[in-house]
Amino acid sequence: MSGARYVIVLALRRLGRRDGGALPAALGIAAAAAVLAGILAGSIVAEDRSVAQDVERLRADTRAVRATWFGVPSGAAEGWSSLDRVAREELAALPAPRPTRVALVRESTIGGVFVGLAAVDGLAPHVLLRSGRLPERCRPARCEVLRLRGSGPLPDVPGLRVVEVGSATLRSRQLFGDFLAPTDNALADAEVAPALARSAGYHRPPPGPLVVTEGVAGLVASPVLGRSYRSYAWVHALAPGTPRLWEIDALVDGADRVRASLQSRSSSWSLSPPAEELRASQREATIAGRRLLLVGGEAAALLVAFAVLAAGSLRRDLVAARRRLTWHGATIAQRALLTATECAAVGFGGAAVG
Repeated sequence: MSGARYVIVLALRRLGRRDGGALPAALGIAAAAAVLAGILAGSIVAEDRSVAQDVERLRADTRAVRATWFGVPSGAAEGWSSLDRVAREELAALPAPRPTRVALVRESTIGGVFVGLAAVDGLAPHVLLRSGRLPERCRPARCEVLRLRGSGPLPDVPGLRVVEVGSATLRSRQLFGDFLAPTDNALADAEVAPALARSAGYHRPPPGPLVVTEGVAGLVASPVLGRSYRSYAWVHALAPGTPRLWEIDALVDGADRVRASLQSRSSSWSLSPPAEELRASQREATIAGRRLLLVGGEAAALLVAFAVLAAGSLRRDLVAARRRLTWHGATIAQRALLTATECAAVGFGGAAVG
């Protein structure tokens, strides 16, 4: 048997003795490693949960990534199909679900009627019916709508026959954001004080009707609206629990790149992610995680101190073993190998178990 192999076997046999002190030291290291691993995992979970709670507390209109286009279309490049294709291609780079498409035509007089027109692709989940039924997909020949506010007749002209099939309120401000006033957007999210709303209503004439229909493409295809100013939006709603802590950087940085790309095409484009809110949440979560790591580090340090005390007897026994090897003519390298083998076995073995 070679000298090195003999020393390694000797070290392992020594560690296997019940009275050698190796077991308490290894258990202390294992416990410290387990505590550190648990605290590290717990801090990541706590940080992620903190971010999720902060996102859930955001206002509905803020809890979304919204790409918008404003203006009066001029030419095929600014037609709905072209703009929609551009938006989808650019937004595909973001780690977010498929967007909801919305449109709002500025209030104007159409066929002698002052009215505001809105459209949503997939309207049903976003409205709360008060009467009637959900509208069918809009067509210029028959555009079924839900009335959100106001009273009076609706446009009924060749190229845009608006038919009211019910009344409703929007469930939240998430889709239209600042496109609509709070009181038009969603009663549950209204942020205007009742007294202020009454005062504003007293000093202003009653607003015209505001209606919403199913299907953006059908509404904007009406030739009657060809020169009307409108706003388009592609809304990525942030689902509960998203983005995760480790997804924030990708979402915010990706949104910056998409915004730059869109605005290089036209100044009519904009993109508004909740970047400041997400960054603030990320910072707060990181601070909370560090505090948890500090507490865990103190507990692990106590366990390591126990392991050091437990290793005291192991050290005395190791010194005696090295002395005996010297008497038998062992070299310095062989004595060092004995020390390294025992230390590595106790340290790495305990850490692996932990």
